[in-house]
Amino acid sequence: MYEYEYDTMRSLEDQYWWYRGLRKLTADMIARHLKGPLKGLDAGCGTGGALAYLTDHLPDVHFFGFDRERLAVSYSHQRDKAPILQGSVNAMPFQPATFDFIFSLDVIYIQGVDDQKMVEEAHQALRAGGLLFLNVPAFEWLRGEHDAAVRTRHRYTRGEMNTLLEQGGFKILKSTYWNTFLFPLILLIRLLRKSKSASETPRSDLSPLPEPINRFFTFLLDLEIRLTRYINLPIGSSVFCVAQKEATETK
Repeated sequence: MYEYEYDTMRSLEDQYWWYRGLRKLTADMIARHLKGPLKGLDAGCGTGGALAYLTDHLPDVHFFGFDRERLAVSYSHQRDKAPILQGSVNAMPFQPATFDFIFSLDVIYIQGVDDQKMVEEAHQALRAGGLLFLNVPAFEWLRGEHDAAVRTRHRYTRGEMNTLLEQGGFKILKSTYWNTFLFPLILLIRLLRKSKSASETPRSDLSPLPEPINRFFTFLLDLEIRLTRYINLPIGSSVFCVAQKEATETK
């Protein structure tokens, strides 16, 4: 994404409803699927908000993070929550079978990322039976100025994500759309913004909200997180997947 978007992300992410919901969903998914002392990786850690949140909420996990962008790595280092490296998800800088789980939030869809290669790299870095947690934006027809600002290569359907992961040697444990309750509002905003002339300096959807609205949106996402414990939501602006590296058969 453009460098100015990293500045925006860092200034808003700790309180902004979207990030709060995504991090809570990720922590909930990890806690439901894994127990005990673990080693986890944030692949594409951005400005470090998710890594900081999960470090605080999952104390039994020894976390690591990396990102390809220098500015993102600098912001993550400032949080001083986990070791941070600079590197690409297309060539993860770790030995095979290093981690019990990897999470990657809104990374695999970005321009310059080879999604098949990233899945292969994650598969190699995970131990047998290890888990991969991925979040991506949904539906190409939702593409808008936000995608130009963060340099979106592709927005996925749930079926596309499932196929990508299965072809990469993973078994799907959970695959759901989310941000469902606010989906009509998001669709309306995207349609209205598409009707305007394209901006030479595209801006993401991130902007400060009045605190009552921010709290209400956070509340809606909290409800969705509870629902995803029991069902896969049928539509939403994002897809969240949990996939397991299948154990290699012994001969």
